[in-house]
Amino acid sequence: MQRSPIKKTEMTHSASDTDIPNIFSKESEKQSKRISAKRLRMADDDGLGHWSIFKDEIKELIDAMVDKQNTRLDKLEKNILVIKNQNDAITNSNNDIKQSMDYVSEQIKDLQNKISNLEGEKNTMTKQMDMIDVRIDNLERINKKSSIEIRNVPRRPKEGKKELFNMIQKLYSVIDSQDMTDAYQLRDVYRLPSKPDATTSTIVAEFSNTLAKDNFIQKVKKYSKNKNEQLNSKHLGINDPKTFIYISEHLTVKATRLFYLARDVAKTQGFDFCWTSNGRVFLRKKENAPHILVKDEETLVSIKKNSGQPE
Repeated sequence: MQRSPIKKTEMTHSASDTDIPNIFSKESEKQSKRISAKRLRMADDDGLGHWSIFKDEIKELIDAMVDKQNTRLDKLEKNILVIKNQNDAITNSNNDIKQSMDYVSEQIKDLQNKISNLEGEKNTMTKQMDMIDVRIDNLERINKKSSIEIRNVPRRPKEGKKELFNMIQKLYSVIDSQDMTDAYQLRDVYRLPSKPDATTSTIVAEFSNTLAKDNFIQKVKKYSKNKNEQLNSKHLGINDPKTFIYISEHLTVKATRLFYLARDVAKTQGFDFCWTSNGRVFLRKKENAPHILVKDEETLVSIKKNSGQPE
């Protein structure tokens, strides 16, 4: 095997056989350095790659977190806006309610003023009505001052004025057969209205003057004291059925109620006397004690509170 001829230049620069190991050694060292550098460069390249990837991942993570936070902030902002709108609506509603309440308060004040005015008018009208009632009672008492009433008188069929007059004359003959003068001074006799099914009712006898009426009442009282038998329907000429009759002044509606209440007070409070005179009601505790004029129901209440003495 032939070798190619060696050029002169190569031969000039070629080493001797003794330098060959050194040459290989240097070449190996250079190659090793190159490999090490390359490895370092590769290692450095791998570290930069991992760092870049790490940075990208961190960036993506941060971006995702930022997006998530932005989304939450957007929702929060929307919720805040909704709440703000609701608060505005509530504020407006409260303002409307306040205006309505103010209006209602004004209306209530107006109503209260009207009620106060009506109460004042009512009190005034009540006082006026009381005055009117007093006047009517006085007129009624004057109109009835010469009349008496006979209560619990049996009703009879086909009864007319003549039969009623005969009843009074019969009664008068019983209480005072010696003096019939007042019996012929009757001006009118009539029955008061009663229920259709009532078997008894009240007869009113009007005398021509108060003197005749007072004489009649006095004779009735005198007869009741001196006779053991109480006046009854047979003394009017009615034998069947026999009922007790009661004779007194013909009182007004107010006086009738006062007389009823006064009799009850007389029983409960120990009054010995309770009577009417000229349409008025009187009480007396004992014989010769001062009499008490019963003006109204308040007088009776006062008597109960003060043990028989009016305020």
